[in-house]
Amino acid sequence: MVANGILGLLRIRVSSTNLEPLSREELRSVVFEATGKVPHQYQTMLLGILDLNKMIVEDVIIPRHDIVGIDLEEPWETINKKIAQSPHEWLPVYRENINQIIGMLHVRELLKVTLTGPLTIERLLTLLHEPYFIPQGTFLNIQLHHFQQKHKPFALIVDEYGEIQGLITLKDILEEIVGEFTSVSSADKFTQIQSDGSYIVDGSITIRELNRITQWQFPTRGPRTLSGLIIEYLEAIPRIGTCVKIAEHPIEILEVNDNRVKLARIFPKLLQTNWGEII
Repeated sequence: MVANGILGLLRIRVSSTNLEPLSREELRSVVFEATGKVPHQYQTMLLGILDLNKMIVEDVIIPRHDIVGIDLEEPWETINKKIAQSPHEWLPVYRENINQIIGMLHVRELLKVTLTGPLTIERLLTLLHEPYFIPQGTFLNIQLHHFQQKHKPFALIVDEYGEIQGLITLKDILEEIVGEFTSVSSADKFTQIQSDGSYIVDGSITIRELNRITQWQFPTRGPRTLSGLIIEYLEAIPRIGTCVKIAEHPIEILEVNDNRVKLARIFPKLLQTNWGEII
């Protein structure tokens, strides 16, 4: 059915008899061969769908240290400020640390409640949804199916010890297929191209997104973020000013914070002549 649907979008007629199912790689070849026959946007979406079975939830995860949540041990003024300024639709609610999670808060539901009276912790607790946990290593296509079955738009990712490692939403998976829903693109949020062709890059950018923006080919097997890739390569937390070459790209560390590379400058790939000279 998927094969027929994709071929139909490409306006390729096939007989209903003697049609053998196409493998994913064969489907990928059909989509690539359709360049110029279908809009680039649709081609990208089809390739995104085919890639879901290769990607795991950790490829699009919101890492634990980037999760915006509500700690009930904090002052009520701080909690109110976090809710008002949060760019996210769902917020985990916990005590002291996220592993002590109590539930998930839907910000829109909370705003409706505030129209009928002042917000209190007691009222907030009545709005919490039960947390939904999934293991590391779950493939995106399987998780998309689980989201549909359970009617859950979010999931917390845990490791083998039950420690929360991050958060994933239905929106994160859909954006892998159709691109960013927001007006601010990933290129604007994470990278700034310079006049010499180099990029100033946020260390939290995923390697997949970096490759997508720059058309470079940093390794995607291993650490998922640029910061993780640099630290794994150096086997240490780098200092500001440290330079390293990864995948033939010189990288200068510009900012380090909380044991992570906060900002780095990546230069275009070094070219090598026939005499082995780097230029």
